[in-house]
Amino acid sequence: MRIPALLTITLFLFSCGGKKEVADYSSIKKMPVHRLSNYTSLFSRPVVKRIVPAPEFVLKQLMQYDNAVDYTPYQPNDDEIYRITLNMRKLPPLNLRILRERCIAIYFVNNFRSNGLTDYAVDSAGNRYFYMAFNSQSLKISLSDLLTRKEQSCFKDDQSPLDVRILCSDEFKGFFYVLLHESTHGVDLVNNITPWLSPVYAQVLNDTATSTPFTKGMWKSYDIPEKNHDFDNRNLISFYGFDGGAKIPRSSIKNLYSFFQKSGFASLQSSVNWAQDIADFVTFYHLTHKLNNPYKIVITFSGQEALTIEPMNSAEVRKRFDSIAMFYRE
Repeated sequence: MRIPALLTITLFLFSCGGKKEVADYSSIKKMPVHRLSNYTSLFSRPVVKRIVPAPEFVLKQLMQYDNAVDYTPYQPNDDEIYRITLNMRKLPPLNLRILRERCIAIYFVNNFRSNGLTDYAVDSAGNRYFYMAFNSQSLKISLSDLLTRKEQSCFKDDQSPLDVRILCSDEFKGFFYVLLHESTHGVDLVNNITPWLSPVYAQVLNDTATSTPFTKGMWKSYDIPEKNHDFDNRNLISFYGFDGGAKIPRSSIKNLYSFFQKSGFASLQSSVNWAQDIADFVTFYHLTHKLNNPYKIVITFSGQEALTIEPMNSAEVRKRFDSIAMFYRE
């Protein structure tokens, strides 16, 4: 779902279009989670065998990022590992290769505030690696339910009869969405599909580009789209209570999505900044156009369908398909 959100050194690294403040970049580099030498090497193992309990220094850092006190490790059971294995086999070729080469470990966490997180580490030569942390509940709920809960967390309750649901196939648990999304963040970190994953990462990892083929024509800067791709209230989008909590009233849902459907973005989350854009764009392209699964945003009024959007079939979205071709080159 995200790159690390909140550091206690008054810094939002990444939180659905979150805040950016002055930071002590040297302190970020020295954090134990950002040094590859602090991890047990699992690179000789298949990726699924890198699913291990989060070590104490990682769990502590996750709680510090999210201002939480109740995160605990979760180790998937045999049936869940089997389903995770099947999910991994369905990833885009580039995601699979980068996971094999650069994924340090995969951790599941109980009580995690969001669905997932990707964080970086570097070796002594500055080569980039990453770990991924997943909410353990993503293994247990359907893809549609996970996406619906995420989407609904964007809106504050004002007693409006309007609501939103995301409809996908029941073929997958919610975990598959999170795996696609977070592994794409990993690809972006290593290969710079976008200029950088967050303003802080740009400073810490010395990324200096301002545009790439994927962002050109869509993004004026990190979290400001080109005018013809922007829409009302886009800058208020946030999820799961991060970045000050939900700001958009439910009564605005229909208007928001009416403008959104013309934007060229795959989802509300993809419109927050270019890092979220690539992660959700690849995810929903893969689900719909490679795995032939439905993806519909359904707006209801008093429980009755009022508007249905299929973002990956829109003309503006389809224009962008060539910009992710690199994910499918063997």
